[in-house]
Amino acid sequence: MSLDGLSEGVRRHSGRMSQRLLTPSPEVWLHILFGDENGGGHLHGFGREGKTEFPEYWTLTRIEHAVMAAISNVQNRNRELLPGFYDEFVDGIILRIVLTKDLLGPVKISTAHPVRGNGVFRKINGVLVSKPLLRQDRRK
Repeated sequence: MSLDGLSEGVRRHSGRMSQRLLTPSPEVWLHILFGDENGGGHLHGFGREGKTEFPEYWTLTRIEHAVMAAISNVQNRNRELLPGFYDEFVDGIILRIVLTKDLLGPVKISTAHPVRGNGVFRKINGVLVSKPLLRQDRRK
């Protein structure tokens, strides 16, 4: 999954952004989409218990663009990025971006996943349960 062109485009689009756009590492992309021993696996159809899934009609490219747009939004609004989670409304869903920091290292993206929205489901006890937007989400 190549992010080079997208990252440049996002950087050019925002005159306010002076820092380099954070991008998920290839390992983080694999975690987000397909999962690993730490969790993840949010691509539709993987059916991991307790996990939300991106909408079925979202392609890998659409997921990539939505995650990068959410990261760009977070960086544009926060001069200093701190570890924690940031919820962003993108393409009709709320995406959660999770940032972490090693003791002496820079802030990095550890995961991203859909929280709720049109086409977002969570597997609970083997059943896919719809996670629609809430009334308060529609104000974002």
